[in-house]
Amino acid sequence: MPLTKPRLLLLMTGLMLFFWASRLIALEVFPPFVDEVFHIDFARQVVDEGILAHSDEGRQLTIWWFTLFQPYSNSAAVYVARIATLLAVLPGFAAAMAIGRLLAGQWAGLLAGLLYSFSTYHMFFERMALTDPVSNALVIVAVAITCRLTRRVSLTDALLVGGLLAAAFIAKVSALPYLAIPIGAVLLLRLPAATTWRERLQWAGVALFTAVSISAVFVLIARWRGYDVFFYLLRGTGEGDFFATLASRIPVNIGSTFTNVSGFVGVVGLSLLLILAVIAVWRKQFFLPAIALLPLLIYWLNNRPDTRHLMTPVTLLLICAAVVVGGWMLRWPPRWQGMLLAGVIALGLVIWLPFALAADRNPLDLQVPDNDYRQYLTSESSGTGLNEIIAELEARQPQQVIGIFANCLSLYYITLDQLPVSCPHLNPNGDDREVLSQLLAESQQAGTYAILEAIDYAPASAPGEVIREITRPNAGPGLTIYDLAPSAP
Repeated sequence: MPLTKPRLLLLMTGLMLFFWASRLIALEVFPPFVDEVFHIDFARQVVDEGILAHSDEGRQLTIWWFTLFQPYSNSAAVYVARIATLLAVLPGFAAAMAIGRLLAGQWAGLLAGLLYSFSTYHMFFERMALTDPVSNALVIVAVAITCRLTRRVSLTDALLVGGLLAAAFIAKVSALPYLAIPIGAVLLLRLPAATTWRERLQWAGVALFTAVSISAVFVLIARWRGYDVFFYLLRGTGEGDFFATLASRIPVNIGSTFTNVSGFVGVVGLSLLLILAVIAVWRKQFFLPAIALLPLLIYWLNNRPDTRHLMTPVTLLLICAAVVVGGWMLRWPPRWQGMLLAGVIALGLVIWLPFALAADRNPLDLQVPDNDYRQYLTSESSGTGLNEIIAELEARQPQQVIGIFANCLSLYYITLDQLPVSCPHLNPNGDDREVLSQLLAESQQAGTYAILEAIDYAPASAPGEVIREITRPNAGPGLTIYDLAPSAP
């Protein structure tokens, strides 16, 4: 069956709708992760304190994006912020298909969409209100416009690429290496034969100047206002002997990268992605492998690279795989093309559907790497146990709820119209323990409840009576609800 333009448009539109629905269904089921509510709270503080509030977090453009949706204004805060994330992700998904089509034809575009849609790795992170999916989408759109160099050399495109790369950096500073994409493009992409080196360098110069100048202006303005946007990116790199620290850190980070990514795509899947990247290099298709793998260096230098920080390299490797296989398909008979496409869909559903069902029904059954399971589902940063807390407290109609646990802001925002929750400052270094113990002692009034978490930087207990103990899976830190004045009238 020939892939005509109407059929291609129909298939790609169907993929877009499937992608949107697959991320949207049961979006509220996953327990809120602590960073999600930090982003919601930062958005509120941007309104209250100014647009540069919390710029030292290195994710300001994403915070501005969330601010547009005002998630902090009602108890659907987390759901609204997740919808905002999905809306930001959609252009990146469309751009992934565009890259495949520009570099290897229609089949590569379809394969890129299918691989991205069925990627459990992306589905997991894109259903949370995180900054990494937003920054990733901006980078992928920038790469798609960059790939138009294979058709034309346009300075308008160069301006767009530069602006998008700067936006990706301001959305998440870990996108810094991608500012070099214009250089890689003019050196590694196959431009039209009539293109001169002067035209190449002019395009790269405009794109690079735009990206760097916008980024530099933002950094300098933030620095002028007292914010260091690189604070978390560089945290820990100045401790002890610099080279000894890196020598010990890099091998560990490389190992954790392979462990975490293979936990989503499997060892076989990760091996296939890397093999296809090597084949792309062997076929002198250097661009996608280079921009996918070289920026990993900055992640390996970091003192705590999380799996979600690798979204863009994994996205680019998926597109690279689609480009290699899609290029082969151009020379195949139509029957073989259709069979491969059907095979990819069938295999994708076998891998993706169990993950999607678990995400929609019971996130605790999700098959994700151990580090990610602990971070997002069982540690103090997870939202596991909040539903039980809400059910218990709503039945008691409290006058005040004092939350002394790491993810208290999640409880605050998801019960904004239901419970009078306050979240006193809780410093992970333990400095607040005595102050918080004093607060609990002074809050023994009727109708006042406290929630304590079994973590070493919170008070070990509270006055009053224990009314509920909530355990987390895999021996995660438990939560205890206290009635601070059980005998008060």
